Amino acid sequence: WSGLRVVHGEATPAGGKPVWIGNPSPILLEGAAHRGHVLLVCSRDNKNVLVLRSTDSGASFSKPIDISAQVVAKTWQYVATGPAHGLQLASGRLLVCCDHSTSADPNSRHIPGASTAIRSHSMWSDDFGAHWSVSDSLENGDECAIAVATSNGSLLMQMRQSTGNSTLKQRQFSTSTSGGSSWSAPSTGSFPYVEGSNDCEASMVRLPDTDATRLIMAAPHHKAGRLNMTVFALDEHAQGGGRWRAVKQVDAGASGYS
Repeated sequence: WSGLRVVHGEATPAGGKPVWIGNPSPILLEGAAHRGHVLLVCSRDNKNVLVLRSTDSGASFSKPIDISAQVVAKTWQYVATGPAHGLQLASGRLLVCCDHSTSADPNSRHIPGASTAIRSHSMWSDDFGAHWSVSDSLENGDECAIAVATSNGSLLMQMRQSTGNSTLKQRQFSTSTSGGSSWSAPSTGSFPYVEGSNDCEASMVRLPDTDATRLIMAAPHHKAGRLNMTVFALDEHAQGGGRWRAVKQVDAGASGYS
């Protein structure tokens, strides 16, 4: 790996607060016409959504383009992209999972059932990032949504559960058969593990192999908080659709986003 470098940053306004650029969601574009192209979607102060583009495999990036008018509803007071990767689907569609709230108050965003509670959604582009659209909101969705394409062509989104019972939480999942323009109601059904009060983002990818198509997810796995980074697996072709199972402890100590 090369050394770390800043892709985009903004100066702190005079007398103001630092500008927060975060929740990056990169997408490596496929196809001969876009070889070496990377789209980087990110949030600005959890108010705006920006897109940066690289045509040299990430060695350099363009200045950001603000696409908030296309993907941020006027009633939203908070929006976050990703984090972790976005997707390019077999159709060519680009997809990034996000979350939002109609409240700027962090406390009100975590009240179960409240109209201000955080909700998940996805944003997509069918012209390689020139124009974007958003899905409907997942009423019981939550932060840190990440999607993967499954072996049957549908999409699977997983979300941390930062609302609800403060000491007993489970990761949630939603599916889409429309390329991310609509999603099923979130469910915890395939993930049997209870998480602690300090819930966390988890990364998720699909790994095809000779025996089965396997989904891999990495997340902290401890009821006391963000500890014990663990890899989970779901074998899609298992009888009954399979369930997530813990397959590898990466580190028993303090853990976080992956």
